[in-house]
Amino acid sequence: MKTRLTEILYGRFQTKDWVYSIAILKALRDAGSINCLTLLKVLDYDFSAEFQVAKLKSRLQISAPGPLTLDDTYCFNAYADHVNNQVVKKVGKLILEAISRVSSRNYGPEYRWFCDNVP
Repeated sequence: MKTRLTEILYGRFQTKDWVYSIAILKALRDAGSINCLTLLKVLDYDFSAEFQVAKLKSRLQISAPGPLTLDDTYCFNAYADHVNNQVVKKVGKLILEAISRVSSRNYGPEYRWFCDNVP
């Protein structure tokens, strides 16, 4: 079963529109149902390599010496890479949180009958 929100999330993920993706992931984390769990697991699988690389890069990153200037393209590129890594790490953590919360919320005693009897 697809929901409109998961369709939008999947489309935004393909275009790497992180602003919408983060907002939708937060909404699914806080109020998502079992219907979104399949897509979240697919996104986790597809995004896990990029998430792991971003975590490794953030551990290896050396900060730029001194403040950024307009002529210093290396420092700007290093800063842009740092920001991109932080966003990728945030998205990866949100996916894992959403999977965890939706799973625990929807496999509680009040949902067990519904989950077992869905055709």
